[in-house]
Amino acid sequence: MAEEIKTIAQIVKDKEIPMIAGIVCNSLELVSRTLCGDEVANLLVDGIYQRMVDPGRIKKYGQLNPSHLTATILAERPDGTLYIIDGQNKACLYSRSGETDIKFHCLVFVHEKDSSVGYCRKIEAEIYKNINENLKSLSTLQKIRSGVVFGDPESCWVERVMNELNLTCNGFGSQNKGALEVLGFNQFFIMVTKTFPQGANDLVSEKNIGIMQNGLELYRKMWAGDPHLNQAFTNKKRPSIYGNVLRGCVLAHEYGLDVLENGQSIIFDKFLDWKNFNHTNAKAMGRKIGGDFLSARRFLWDGVLDQLSIYINNNGLKGRGLISDKTHAKALKQWGLKFSNPTISHHTL
Repeated sequence: MAEEIKTIAQIVKDKEIPMIAGIVCNSLELVSRTLCGDEVANLLVDGIYQRMVDPGRIKKYGQLNPSHLTATILAERPDGTLYIIDGQNKACLYSRSGETDIKFHCLVFVHEKDSSVGYCRKIEAEIYKNINENLKSLSTLQKIRSGVVFGDPESCWVERVMNELNLTCNGFGSQNKGALEVLGFNQFFIMVTKTFPQGANDLVSEKNIGIMQNGLELYRKMWAGDPHLNQAFTNKKRPSIYGNVLRGCVLAHEYGLDVLENGQSIIFDKFLDWKNFNHTNAKAMGRKIGGDFLSARRFLWDGVLDQLSIYINNNGLKGRGLISDKTHAKALKQWGLKFSNPTISHHTL
């Protein structure tokens, strides 16, 4: 049975929604405006914080349905130009219809006349993020891209790491010609923001960047002959790396540094070489370890330690340089689940 019809005032009262009087200081009200024809076609898009239009999605919409043209959010900059903050797809759908008399409804944020371009972008990016941050269609990369524009600390940290590691993703990050394209950005994002977040001071931040840099160097060593790393393999025409495999390489580097003793480290480092991994490739490894929070540990155990055991047996290696159950128990006691086998349940640490 449907609920009874209620006014907003009744809902606020019934749900006991607390009142918060007033408005945010120095905020501006959105102004209603209607455009038609070429006015829509001439709207501008600032790609520094906006996501790219998906032609396939627009194609699925079919013919223009005026009842679906909910208000587009625009910004009017001091020179009078109009920029789309939210509603690119609707504008493209309208423009491709060829209709010139249908009304295109907008809500416009009018910038102060003395606002700089940089300040306009900052405000627009913040509005864009606030509108879209709870929508699944807005990817992690797009949130980070827009976050950088208005100075979000986490977003700026991600951009800093990408620049220092010379990585890029869909045009975001390092702009150097030799930058590597990150495939699977969410896994990279987890590593940078959860495992190695920005430190309380720059010394800690630089240390975290150094660890990730060492992991990247290990990636280059393990996949030295991999076509994804050495050829223009991606549709972006750049050599590429996989975010989850990079996470795994960083963890493997830490494992060798923090867990293993000298003799063990020598065998471990010697094993982590392309000639021992040329039976596969980074893409296949990425599929094997998956894309969740356990992917790095799967890489360490399924991709490295299991293969190391085969390598040791094939080469008849013996002595103190071998990694034993005692080594794993010691690591579990000292580091908790960080280096543990994700297929084994550890009830006590």
